Amino acid sequence: MSRALAAFRHNLRPFLLIQAGALAFVALFYLWPTFAAASTAAGEIKAKSGLIGAALATAFASFAVPEGAKRLTRMPGSSRADALFQIAFFMIIGVMVDVFYQLLGVVVGRGTDVATVAKKVLIDQAVASPLLFMPYSALAFAWRDFGFSFRRLRAEWWTELRRRWPAIVGMGWLFWGPVLSGIYALPSGVQFIMFLCAQAAWSLLLVWLADDRKVGT
Repeated sequence: MSRALAAFRHNLRPFLLIQAGALAFVALFYLWPTFAAASTAAGEIKAKSGLIGAALATAFASFAVPEGAKRLTRMPGSSRADALFQIAFFMIIGVMVDVFYQLLGVVVGRGTDVATVAKKVLIDQAVASPLLFMPYSALAFAWRDFGFSFRRLRAEWWTELRRRWPAIVGMGWLFWGPVLSGIYALPSGVQFIMFLCAQAAWSLLLVWLADDRKVGT
């Protein structure tokens, strides 16, 4: 958690900007009919594309957008192996999130009232995030850092999970907690669209946090 707090303090301005962007998205949806119509239309396109669309859209938001930003700022881009890894990693994330949002809608309901939103945020951050999404992220990046060696991952997965999990979960709570309140306050068809916007920003922080050159050993 100390690493997450350190990263939060170091990236306070981007964090606040992203949180403000999340609030702006929700406000625009409910106050500006044109924005609501465009967001709803985008959600309908995503719904028609199914899980394949969710996977491709998440990979684009999570990898293509950050890579483009790196090139614009003349930062080193990802290697071919790392690029393929990240694309596959984020495609799986997209499928997981889409299925999870649909499941929440069935179990908790599709309302946008305060009680429903609070239940969804609680289940997301107290159950799904620490027990599913973040362990998957931690172990996936450990596998990458091991040179994509399944043998080493099998031997050291528990040690790596314990080492990486607290920082990734802590960062996830600090980042996604406020953002999810906005996502779940939107109609179910639009939630994934806002998720994509937030994911583009989160992916930069996730890759930075998971990189041993940044977080140390």
